[in-house]
Amino acid sequence: MLFVLVCTQGCKKDDTITFKDAELVGNWRLDSMMYLTASTAYFVDTIYFGDAPNKRFLMTIKEDNTFTFEHISKEVVGKGSFIITEFKGIKSTAYATVYPLKIYLVAYYYLEAMNNAKSYSIKGNQLSIFYAEPSSSIARFTRE
Repeated sequence: MLFVLVCTQGCKKDDTITFKDAELVGNWRLDSMMYLTASTAYFVDTIYFGDAPNKRFLMTIKEDNTFTFEHISKEVVGKGSFIITEFKGIKSTAYATVYPLKIYLVAYYYLEAMNNAKSYSIKGNQLSIFYAEPSSSIARFTRE
């Protein structure tokens, strides 16, 4: 009886199904964030730092579902990975490894989006990542 129990527990198959979406592979520039609550909508359009519109977060998604991101001015370096466990569903982990206090808030918005991503959609060169925690929100990216 013990042998059967050990075999059924030890031979248990992993039910996680991993999908890879070739459309995600490439470089994506973070453009905007929208936060929705029951009473409010907060929208940050054209995210950049200072007066330089080319200072944006850039996310690179690789074929193995890992991603790296950086602030184009090199003030932020980060890394992470995601696993698609159901169609258009994302489980992800992202963290900034280096960032100065002055850009903490935008780094926080980005990390919140990537760490709480639930699904995404791609239309043309636009990527929208939807996440629900702590409020219903959308992060939008443009393919570079």
